Amino acid sequence: MKRHLQHIQYAFKGYRTAFKLLFGTRLAWFLVVPPIVYALTFLGSQFLGEAVSEKSTLVFNLWIDVDAWDFWGASYIGPFVSGFVKVMVRILFFLLMAYLSGTITLILLSPFLAFLSERTEQHLTGRNDYPFHLLQFVRDVVRGIGIALRNAVLQLGFTLFFFFIGFVPVVGWIISIVGSFVVPAYFYGFSFMDYIHERRRLSLAESVQEVRRHKWMAIVLGTPCWLAMFIPLIGSFFAAYAALFSTVAATAAMFEVPQYRNVKENKSLGTPTNVQLPR
Repeated sequence: MKRHLQHIQYAFKGYRTAFKLLFGTRLAWFLVVPPIVYALTFLGSQFLGEAVSEKSTLVFNLWIDVDAWDFWGASYIGPFVSGFVKVMVRILFFLLMAYLSGTITLILLSPFLAFLSERTEQHLTGRNDYPFHLLQFVRDVVRGIGIALRNAVLQLGFTLFFFFIGFVPVVGWIISIVGSFVVPAYFYGFSFMDYIHERRRLSLAESVQEVRRHKWMAIVLGTPCWLAMFIPLIGSFFAAYAALFSTVAATAAMFEVPQYRNVKENKSLGTPTNVQLPR
């Protein structure tokens, strides 16, 4: 329990560091990224939503052969049915995008978050052991996208589980409510913490193990991004900003772990890529 409380403390301290770095250093230019990502997401979803609804309505009309209706009132009922289908498809698409918006935001931000995490570590350690290599950068981005997709699938599975267990009185309600909050926050935090694991060349399995060791840190780090998604219409906009601060906070928090702190304070320990996380 003491270790978990310490990890929670590290996460909150990491957020204090994140505010200082993003508002007071050369990292501040990252703050212009969320509006761009939100604009791309919004315009893309509008275009895709319109295309899906139009195509779905066309397919539905061909299926029921609405043009061949010749009964009384068909000229009124046909357009009404087509319009109803179009509206329902748009609503379903909107709900789907609302559920996936967090994952989409993390995918679009992945190149920036990987770079931001690296620059944060350089600022905290005073080292520059990560010269830019395009191939490695692409690998980091692909891994970040893969982590986001993996977590989205797992999160969907847990969401369905909590939905069905919510039908069980009292105990099921408690599990459903608590789980529906904690699990998504954990997976968001996982994504933010994995950038530093990638630079340590940890495999996905090793990263999963390390995040589980610091699960309460992950939950705290992922909570702002998860809560931002509940803001109507512009949730993904605030989630993008939360992702920036959480990525910096995750990097700073991990350096509160003793072995990382040693890297920060003792440059004779070798390059960070050779430093192992505590087991």
